[in-house]
Amino acid sequence: MKSFSPILRFETFYHLRRPTFWFIAILFFAIGFTDIVSKAGEGNAFFFVNSPSQIFQVTIWYTIFGILAASAFVAETFVRDTNNRMEALILSTPIRKSNYFSTRFLAAFVVTLLAFSSYVPGMILGTLMPGLNPFALGAFRPEAYAASYILFVLPNLFLVSAIAFGLASKTRSIIITYACAIVLVMLYLVSLLLVGVDVIDFELYRIWAMLDPFGFYAFEENTLTWTVFQHNTLMPNLGGTLIWNRILWVFIALAGWFWSYRSYSMKIMESRGGSRGSRGSGGSGGSRGSIREQDASTTSNFTNSRYSP
Repeated sequence: MKSFSPILRFETFYHLRRPTFWFIAILFFAIGFTDIVSKAGEGNAFFFVNSPSQIFQVTIWYTIFGILAASAFVAETFVRDTNNRMEALILSTPIRKSNYFSTRFLAAFVVTLLAFSSYVPGMILGTLMPGLNPFALGAFRPEAYAASYILFVLPNLFLVSAIAFGLASKTRSIIITYACAIVLVMLYLVSLLLVGVDVIDFELYRIWAMLDPFGFYAFEENTLTWTVFQHNTLMPNLGGTLIWNRILWVFIALAGWFWSYRSYSMKIMESRGGSRGSRGSGGSGGSRGSIREQDASTTSNFTNSRYSP
């Protein structure tokens, strides 16, 4: 527990100092802002752009692309040591596997939430802009923002962070992780286009709703028969299939994270130095062993100083 807080603090401030954090935060702020302004400026007088159902729907869509933000932080955390050739130094110290993984993942997940959450002030500020169609704006509903954040942002970003963590811990490559993340986003979007709400047999709809990792179909089940007035005024039902879908995919995300944690080997992937190590005489092998012992003692001090308060 002593090493938990320093590592968590170091990792959190490391990400907050990176330009990537501010780029993603500004990006999602701009997405939320321009989404509201563009919709309210089109003269759409049927649905309020800031109604509870609209807030829930756009929040789900934003979280689908949250895997790209999660990859920027979670994946980078677990490939950073390899890319900077620091993996040998870190893994040769007596750092615990639980501290190495849980604290770094937690810091990256928290930073992902912070950067992604900028869409909320972006949406709110968008409704305050002059020149918007007053018939496209409803009353400010803070409970809709809070409920959609709890039901969709937290579980969905945890799910995509666990996916990014699993990919990065296995491949230790930021490029492969990003490529897989983009493929997953495209596959999900294609599935929404091919298996739309109008295509699904209503008797099987609940099954599709439970299988949806982002909760889109589970949310739509509650609003399929709503009138325009209900869309503009009512809060969606937060129970039933929707809550069970959320519980199921949080459990799957936890299981996936735990599997990645258990299967991760605290050993260096021999992708660079394996061939170099095989060259040379037997005497050089002895010298490498002594150097490795010196590295272990030296890097123990390095890690302690790196994560010290």
